Amino acid sequence: MLVDAAIGMTLDLETRLQNWARAMRVHPARMRCMSMEGRYRSPQRNMWEKPVPGWQTGIDILDAHRVECAVNTLPFPDRLILRLHYCLRSRSQTIRSVMRRHGRRDFRNIDLELIRCHVALQHALDASEDHNRNKVRMATRISLHLSMDVL
Repeated sequence: MLVDAAIGMTLDLETRLQNWARAMRVHPARMRCMSMEGRYRSPQRNMWEKPVPGWQTGIDILDAHRVECAVNTLPFPDRLILRLHYCLRSRSQTIRSVMRRHGRRDFRNIDLELIRCHVALQHALDASEDHNRNKVRMATRISLHLSMDVL
């Protein structure tokens, strides 16, 4: 996409968004735990055949969950634009009409709105990764401090 190259958006974010969209479209529980009973296959039946690839192939569920958490932190219009564009694969006219129906801003260039949503999502992903990194550092410091007290 020419617009992506113009702002220098990383391919990594685009592939993460595509992975998130596939997970949201294909995953039956929509980012919730599936029951183990649904995945059970009897060992007595067709044990000589290869398993049929299902919805799990090619989708990184953990990364899709991280992206979903970051998308949920965005304001409502940005969330809606990302979900309509990636998950539902809506056309730009459809996105405009849905946004107008929700009483949100009227915009003419969907590509510019997507760029703005990408930047906001990248900031949210960076903030969540920094937050998780700080939590791990703090837990490490606490565990090291406790181990030094024991010795």
